Amino acid sequence: MTDIDRAKQALPLPNLIEKLTGSPLPSTQMRGGSLTIPSPLRDDGKTASFQITQKEDGWLWYDHGGNKVGGDEISLIEHYFSLTKRESVLRFLTLAGIQPEKRSGEKITTKKIVSTYDYTDKDGKLL
Repeated sequence: MTDIDRAKQALPLPNLIEKLTGSPLPSTQMRGGSLTIPSPLRDDGKTASFQITQKEDGWLWYDHGGNKVGGDEISLIEHYFSLTKRESVLRFLTLAGIQPEKRSGEKITTKKIVSTYDYTDKDGKLL
């Protein structure tokens, strides 16, 4: 089982959307393995245009409004945070609580803040 498979088990698409938006999904609206909700990718009110569907091998999403994009958990993170595919995979693993396994010859790097600085204007006021 790959790291991504483990992450998809630990944080399936409905749970990922709840984690990203901070709001629970309306479970009563699930019909035939699909749920349509307002898009977490756009701020266009309450129009339900974002569909999530459970398939045999996992979850998929499709946004019927805006750019008409879709995919799996990783592609949602890619669009939600405007990240590259690699950055999206690392973010998804982190959100799912999965530590990436290092494979021979592969260097895994993660970004972290090593220090912060206060910036002031010419009068010494904090910016």
